[in-house]
Amino acid sequence: MKTIVISGVNLIEGGPLVVMKECLKAFSCYEHVKVIALVSDLKFYNDFPKTQRVEFIALSWPKKNWFLRVFFEYIYAYFYSYSLSVDIWLSMHDMTPWVKAKKQFVYCHNPAIFFKASLKDAFFEPKFFLFSKFYHLIYQYRICKNTYVIVQQRWIAQEFKKRFGIAKVLVAYPVAERDKHQINKKARSEKITIFYPAIPRVFKNFEVIVYACELLEKKGVRLENRIEFQFTFDGTESRYALAIAKKCFDKPYINLLGVLPHAEVLHRYDKADVVIFPSKLETWGLPISEAKAFGKPVLLADLPYAHETIGSYDKASFFNPYSAEELALLLNRLLSGEDIFSVVEDVKREEETVCGWSEFANFIVECDKQ
Repeated sequence: MKTIVISGVNLIEGGPLVVMKECLKAFSCYEHVKVIALVSDLKFYNDFPKTQRVEFIALSWPKKNWFLRVFFEYIYAYFYSYSLSVDIWLSMHDMTPWVKAKKQFVYCHNPAIFFKASLKDAFFEPKFFLFSKFYHLIYQYRICKNTYVIVQQRWIAQEFKKRFGIAKVLVAYPVAERDKHQINKKARSEKITIFYPAIPRVFKNFEVIVYACELLEKKGVRLENRIEFQFTFDGTESRYALAIAKKCFDKPYINLLGVLPHAEVLHRYDKADVVIFPSKLETWGLPISEAKAFGKPVLLADLPYAHETIGSYDKASFFNPYSAEELALLLNRLLSGEDIFSVVEDVKREEETVCGWSEFANFIVECDKQ
């Protein structure tokens, strides 16, 4: 029986929490593996399938402040691992802890170091601004102690090799090619529903949609009752969310839904005509994969992460995420009944790669034999 510790005490929301759950589900399929999951709060895992192969241990205190987080990673984790016979330690939140284990891995998902944050971003999200300036130090410390450093895309793997001088980087796509969901045919109507499911962060770039709509209105294009954008926040979440909500106040064609449970998000995918994802920065972009699974047309930021995530698809259109004018042009063509979506091809994969959580778990378990 192998003992694998999977640490995710810092993961409490959004895509990172989904990643943690999917990872645990994949490892729970192995009969000869005992998984110890270090999590922030058990309430985030109420929907996790009951299994004796995963033991959850709740540790809320590392999330309270950075001093306690550092203490957890470099002191508590060592003595905790020393008390066990750990075969594999997998850290799912960027930092390489000091642990006693036969092999250890770190999963790097925070894209802050690739973002050039402005002083405006510092006002809206000061923590992310500091991360963009200093997070490379968190990544770098002890990174060479890992058997493999795990990232979600090829371009990030290449950047990590350059920045940190490491050789063993695994690209782990968080989804395999999924079977498409059963798609309900929507009754034809004049209104086009465009869904953007994302936590309101400064790099999520909701403003480019707002500005594009303003440009269209200035040109005399009527939007009300012809188009509806759906955002998954209501303005209470952060300074940035409030700023965007204020810009949407006089725009009846922008619907602020609030934070939705994942089941409702899936329902919204099903009902939407188009999914838009203008984010300036992602390590993956899970809504892109989910929209693809629903067979929805997608409007995407013309950036490396989006091209890599969408892969081969027949309903994609790309635009410069820094240009509201370019998005406005696409939206105007869409409103005019033009088909703006086309076939795109998968990018070339050169790095060592696994696709989906089953392949990922198998790689980690089998790597222990090497």
